[in-house]
This record gives sequence, C-alpha cells and structure tokens, in this order.
Amino acid sequence: MKLVEFKNHIKKLKRTSLKITKKYKNIVAYGAARRGPTLLRNLGLENKVKHIFDDHPMKLGKFTPSSAIKIFKTSDLKKIKTDLCVITAYLYAKKIIKKNIVLLKKGLDFMILYPRPMII
Repeated sequence: MKLVEFKNHIKKLKRTSLKITKKYKNIVAYGAARRGPTLLRNLGLENKVKHIFDDHPMKLGKFTPSSAIKIFKTSDLKKIKTDLCVITAYLYAKKIIKKNIVLLKKGLDFMILYPRPMII
C-alpha cells in the first residue's frame, strides 16, 4: 500500500468511526497498549473517550500520554455507566467480547476499529 493510499484509508476509517460514535454519549475504550490511544487519536475519538480499561498492573491508575484519559481495571467496566466500549486492543477483540458477554447482553455496545470500524 502506498503512503497516499494509506492516508486515504485512515481518513475513511476516521469518517466511519466518527459517524458510528455520533449517537453515543458515554464512550469508553478497552485496551491501553500504545496502539490503543494512538488509534483513538488518529481516528478522532480521543476526546470522546472518558475512561480506558486494561489489566496491565503498570498501567492501572495512570493516564494516557496525550489526552490524560485515566486507565482502570477491566473489572470496573461493570461499574461505569456507559453505552459504548471501543475495543482498541483489536488483536484480542474476540477474547474481550467473550469475557464481557454479560455486558453485551445487557445492552452495552462494543465497537471494533480495525480492520474497519463496526458495532458488535
């Protein structure tokens, strides 16, 4: 993929992501690895996300570098009032969905960003 094609691909992902998230008020993210916040930033979602959930002990209680979003334990997801959880740890999306099937059945929407943004 050429650089120009890649740029256009990212723009398309951003448009789709923003269109999908437009109807949600309380958005959180799942996965605080460096690609997660970077993906949120590049897709224009960084300022929409209120909390990020992760299980890495060195990240808990810390904040993302550029937007200072606080990182919580994934078990706290049940306690937070939210209507959309954006999965930034896309390599583990199936595992994350399976782990949170109860929340999914209760009406919490999960969104994956890669390979293309969509609601699960």
